[in-house]
Amino acid sequence: MTPLAGIAVICALGALGLSFWFVPAFRRYRGKRTVKCPENEAPALVEVDAARFTATSLFERPTVRLKECSRWPGRAGCDQACLPQVVTENP
Repeated sequence: MTPLAGIAVICALGALGLSFWFVPAFRRYRGKRTVKCPENEAPALVEVDAARFTATSLFERPTVRLKECSRWPGRAGCDQACLPQVVTENP
């Protein structure tokens, strides 16, 4: 086996190994969910930035942020206090 082929095999195995982590984590947080807005106790439709979550979880503590909320753009500067509802639920 040539050195270049060995590097290609190692890269392929690494990518395969990462996909076993990345794909399930991405699937867990993708999609829209209904939560209770802490500001007014009304239902809100939110979507987590699943790509950011999975990318940051590879090297550090995952960063969970909203990608979209039905109360935006009017409340786009909110503190995203509804995130614990999203993180603790099992989709």
